Amino acid sequence: MKFATLVPRVLRRSYLRKFLFVILLVAAVMGGFGLYVSDVVGTEVRFERARIRAGGSPV
Repeated sequence: MKFATLVPRVLRRSYLRKFLFVILLVAAVMGGFGLYVSDVVGTEVRFERARIRAGGSPV
C-alpha cells in the first residue's frame, strides 16, 4: 500500500478527524489564554513603570 493512498484513507476515519479537531481546539484555547496572560502582565508592567516615574518606590 502506498503512503499517498494511505493518508486519505486514514483521514476518512471519524475518530482521527475528531482527535485532530480536539487538538486544534486545545491549541486555540491555550493560545488565547497565553495572549490574555501576556496582556495582563504587560498592563501590570506599564502600571509599575508609571508609578515609579511618578516618584513611587520601585519595590
